[in-house]
Amino acid sequence: LLLIAVGAGSMLTMSSDEVAAAPVSISVSPKLIEIEVGEIIENLYSITFVGSTPSGFALYSHNSSSNSYGDAVLPPSGLTFNYRTGLMSGVATQAQSTTKYWILDEDGEVFDFFTLTILPDTEAPTVVKVTTLSNDQTFASTHEILIQVHFSEIVTVSTIHGSPTLTLAVRDSGYPATYQSGSGTTVLTFSYVVHSGDNSDHLDYVSANSLVLNQSTIHDGAANQANLALPSPGSLNSLFGRHHIVIDTESPGVEISRSGNQILTEGQDALVLFDLTEDSSDFSLSCIEIADGTLSSFSGSGHSYSVVVTPDENSSGNVVVTVNQNSFGDSVGNRNSSIVTFSIPFDTKPVVVEEAPDTVTNQTEALPDTAVSAAVPSAGESEQVTVMTQPSRNTQQILERKTLPRVGVNAEHILFVASLLLLFGLSMIANLRKRFPVRQKL
Repeated sequence: LLLIAVGAGSMLTMSSDEVAAAPVSISVSPKLIEIEVGEIIENLYSITFVGSTPSGFALYSHNSSSNSYGDAVLPPSGLTFNYRTGLMSGVATQAQSTTKYWILDEDGEVFDFFTLTILPDTEAPTVVKVTTLSNDQTFASTHEILIQVHFSEIVTVSTIHGSPTLTLAVRDSGYPATYQSGSGTTVLTFSYVVHSGDNSDHLDYVSANSLVLNQSTIHDGAANQANLALPSPGSLNSLFGRHHIVIDTESPGVEISRSGNQILTEGQDALVLFDLTEDSSDFSLSCIEIADGTLSSFSGSGHSYSVVVTPDENSSGNVVVTVNQNSFGDSVGNRNSSIVTFSIPFDTKPVVVEEAPDTVTNQTEALPDTAVSAAVPSAGESEQVTVMTQPSRNTQQILERKTLPRVGVNAEHILFVASLLLLFGLSMIANLRKRFPVRQKL
């Protein structure tokens, strides 16, 4: 016999296998439930009426551990119970207990029954996987990344004395993401704000021990402290294994060059090339400044661009091409941080050809000094007379004449000496005229 509480101070005696014929059908699911202490299960069980809507139905219960009874009126629409609302709200903390439930109509007839057993919980929560709410993309400075640590059961986070962190592999020694929310659920959320100098081609945490309590606590409903070991970095359930997050805080750069290296002259121009260190979506002609020249025919995309440089007319010097800092950015918003210049020599002044003036030199008047030497020829040979007109400039004049047939030694010698004296006299007269010019009388 079972004693069922019907009301305050009264008991109903009924056989456990005595179930009356039902005017309507009732569905109860499941009939036997076993859960661990601390578990919270939505839709733990349900009671559903099928057919006409009944009235006066009740639910009676008996807990064998505490030997306590309970009763409640079932609404006509039936009832769905879980561990958050209803008759069994709250988190069970019993070491172990069994409660049996009966469904009775208004006459006290038993329609059905079911049993709930709560088992002791001795298992610690464990980390199942690490994911992100931020999707797979590239992040720059000041961007926030939300990372989630999934546990095997609901956990409670106590932050009275500290707050847990998750160390990410973004620097040589890593950098911590801070705990944001998730206590009372199976998922804890951590926030990381990208700092200047952080870079990662494929983000992950530093090691399996990267989840650090910092004097906080993480435990389940039965006070079991959580096992904080993370899936090995790079494994299937790690942040690396489930997502591809890139952190890029490096400023893009540019290298400027040109085709050819000659000095540009009048009518010439140069093709200047710009090779960026990474793709840019906003590198344009407005990013380029020029001095002593003009730009035209700009083209390119991604990380390669070009422009035609024409130097100023009738000028010379260097055409200077400049890309200033903060003039273009990469795909995630990092801006270039350096000024880059490039010089091209040019000379576009017209070439002037000057004609040499016609000059006639009076060799006689230009001789400040004169020296004469001669060689005595034999009969029938040419004789050469060398006149040093300007010894200081090593300038000489060679006179040659054909000798007459040898008539006699004395006659030839006399004739030769006379010629020399005549030349010497003429030279002396020219020097005297230059040194002592004749003044004309008025």
